[in-house]
Amino acid sequence: MIIIMGGVLAIGLILWGSNRWMERKIVAVLNSDGHEIEYETVKVDVLLRKIVLQQFQWSQDPSFATIQRVQLRNISLLKYLWKSRMVIGSVEIDHPVFHLERLDNDTTASSSPEFLQHLHSIEIGKVVVRNGKISFSQNDTTFAPVLISFPSLEVEEVFTDREKIKQDIPFDFGTFSAETDSFFYQIDELYELSVQHIQVKEEDVRMDTLRLQPRFGKQEFQNHIPFQKTRADLMVPRMMLKGFTWEKSDDLLFFSASSLELDSADLQLFRDKTLDENPIVKPLYSKMLRELPFWLKVDSVQVNEGKITYEILFQEDRDPGMVYLEQVQGRIKDLTNRGMGGGDFPRTRVYAGALFMKESKIDLDWSFFVDDPADEFRVSGSLSRITDRGMNFFLEPAFHVSAEGAIDALQFNFQGDDIRAEGAMRMKYEKFKIEWLKEDGRPKKVLSMLSNLFLHNKLSGPAEKEGIEVERVQTKSFWAYLWKMVQTGSLEFLL
Repeated sequence: MIIIMGGVLAIGLILWGSNRWMERKIVAVLNSDGHEIEYETVKVDVLLRKIVLQQFQWSQDPSFATIQRVQLRNISLLKYLWKSRMVIGSVEIDHPVFHLERLDNDTTASSSPEFLQHLHSIEIGKVVVRNGKISFSQNDTTFAPVLISFPSLEVEEVFTDREKIKQDIPFDFGTFSAETDSFFYQIDELYELSVQHIQVKEEDVRMDTLRLQPRFGKQEFQNHIPFQKTRADLMVPRMMLKGFTWEKSDDLLFFSASSLELDSADLQLFRDKTLDENPIVKPLYSKMLRELPFWLKVDSVQVNEGKITYEILFQEDRDPGMVYLEQVQGRIKDLTNRGMGGGDFPRTRVYAGALFMKESKIDLDWSFFVDDPADEFRVSGSLSRITDRGMNFFLEPAFHVSAEGAIDALQFNFQGDDIRAEGAMRMKYEKFKIEWLKEDGRPKKVLSMLSNLFLHNKLSGPAEKEGIEVERVQTKSFWAYLWKMVQTGSLEFLL
């Protein structure tokens, strides 16, 4: 009996001593890098292979972190002692709050943290984080910090070692799932991005209530820009990204997805043309994609039941002209800049349809090769019947011009590049004439009569024009370029 009691007591003393030894070892590791670290308790249970830290705090001014509890389970003590490998079954982190500030002298770490000097690797089966918050500063410290609040986050198969910890992405991991209930990012001095809810499950990402929002109202916005710039306000109730993966390849990040779907997106645009013209050259979309600082491959982008409203202010004493599209359906195939120059590099195709000005169906078919340095493209489309009511919604406030008649159909087909475009148009219309208006809305009869003398196609019937040539204005967008093609062709019909 005495021998048994002595044996139990000896085992108890060994376990107690092992626990205390491990606790001192952990305390030494926590303080090894000279950071300000505080904690309420450190408890080790060698028998259950468990470590628990309570009220953990870390700071390296101005960054800091607080964690209510950190629990490590299923620790392999033998692998740590014999092979210098830290193998942990799971890490559970409760109520963490992280704030990370970017310092002017921050550089990529050239050596491993001190505690890793005595370890070959750290391997964790699963990391679980609950009810966390994180904020971190941006390169421009005048911008608001990025804010993320997440009720849950799980990462499996986490691995790092002395070399991996030096890299931009300091660890490898397997599956990843997370849920956030708020995300905020100030993009620049004019815009901020927010998402109400994000759910990540393996390779699928769902975002609810995504908002790209100007930081200023329509009029105040103009005081913060030196020349014309379209003010954009976008709200997407639901966005779904499927098959999403990312990796580092050829020193660049590579993002890929099988599909991106946007439901009921509402895009509101406003442009003040009383300001000076924008002098900055705008590349076409093919060049923008070609020169991205990362690799991208999205097989399909789908837009469902979208809405676009575009207001243009031409004179301060007039209401803006308005163009709007409803029931927007669109699809982009092979949106990629990966593998450029290869023999099987795909052509990017854009198909879109919408209801224009509440009465006319509009369709667009547009394609280009991202890897083409000449930025050649093809674009074709059609517009069904639009009456003078739809046209005048834009013409009267914008130009004080009223149209009478209707365009029964309009079709266009152009091929171009970054310099010029050439194509053909077909138009079918009813008797058509215009009327110039005074400020009070009454017609300018003499001017209207003289203008209509130049309208030689007044009778109903189809007409075709080929060889329509358009020079691109380099400081304007592709959409302004496309509008110029249609506008040039229309004027050749009417004048």
